[in-house]
Amino acid sequence: MANVISKLFLVVVVLLCTAFTSFAEDKPVTVTSYEKAATWMKENNKWGQEAGIVKAFNQDLEQAKKKKKTTWEIGWGLTKSKNAYFLQLTADEFTVTEISPEEAAKRGIREMRKELVFY
Repeated sequence: MANVISKLFLVVVVLLCTAFTSFAEDKPVTVTSYEKAATWMKENNKWGQEAGIVKAFNQDLEQAKKKKKTTWEIGWGLTKSKNAYFLQLTADEFTVTEISPEEAAKRGIREMRKELVFY
């Protein structure tokens, strides 16, 4: 009888472990595109996580939630890397493209300026 109970207990443990593993695999942890964008600005602006540009960017993000697509052109004087960037945000995607100095000049991107466009 003890042998049957221990086997039954083992089956229950295996089933529970399988159920929890399956549940975890079915529910991946995701970060929204808006959170990715906010994190990018916190980590890449040259003044730090509490800077005014971060607060202004977060306000942009709040407005962006109502739009299909939002883009920013970020001047090289605003970033730690001293590179210009093109950021694009949709409800399910955030992309960052580094812009060469030549491309920045063609686009009219200025050193200390953040340009925002909603679509």
